[in-house]
Amino acid sequence: MAAQRSPRREPSRTRKVIGVVITVVVLVAAYIPTRFFGGHGTNSLLGSYLGPSTSCSSYQYPAGAQYTFEGCWGGQPVRWSRCTTLAVAIDPANAPTAGYSDATNALGQVARATGLRFRTTTNSADITITWDRTLTLRGGGHPDRAGLTSLAIQPGLTNVGFKSAGIQISSMLLSGSGPAGEVPVLLHELGHAVGLGHYQGPEVMNPVDQGYSTYQSGDLAGLATLYDPATCQT
Repeated sequence: MAAQRSPRREPSRTRKVIGVVITVVVLVAAYIPTRFFGGHGTNSLLGSYLGPSTSCSSYQYPAGAQYTFEGCWGGQPVRWSRCTTLAVAIDPANAPTAGYSDATNALGQVARATGLRFRTTTNSADITITWDRTLTLRGGGHPDRAGLTSLAIQPGLTNVGFKSAGIQISSMLLSGSGPAGEVPVLLHELGHAVGLGHYQGPEVMNPVDQGYSTYQSGDLAGLATLYDPATCQT
């Protein structure tokens, strides 16, 4: 499926601009090829399938919120079930040396921020993570497109939730979180995979790589709003 590209720009601090274009998310509703690009909770392109109630309420988007959601239905964001365990398949083929450990590091951050649990598997999975040589870096090491996430949704009796997520990371990224490192990209794509959209600010979910190796305050607020981790038993 086609992918949307967004040019990215670094914040004004001393970090170098590395121009990583991270994600366009494609959601497929019940096998209907409806495409949804960069959702922000309003005017969703999934509206033709989900119906007119595709905006999240002000409770979900309080004044000053530094996050967005990929999609909404009935005033609520589309997400996985809270406190659930998701199977994750990590295929390290074509990954840098520490690719697998970088992925598990990023999954650990998502788990702590959401209350979701992840178990690795080599069989059927809810989330798959792979490294793709076709996601190339151009211009002397400046990434052109560093990651893609695809999401499938399924309707329930009272809500719409995710059915599966597939994450592709560029094989040309380096291990770790330095310039052109893959950790910020993994965190960004996993944010999409659990329901966060793009936010134009100093957050991991900015569509331009800010170089963060941990989720920032807005990212964490959005993840907590999606999943309310305090209600999950450890």
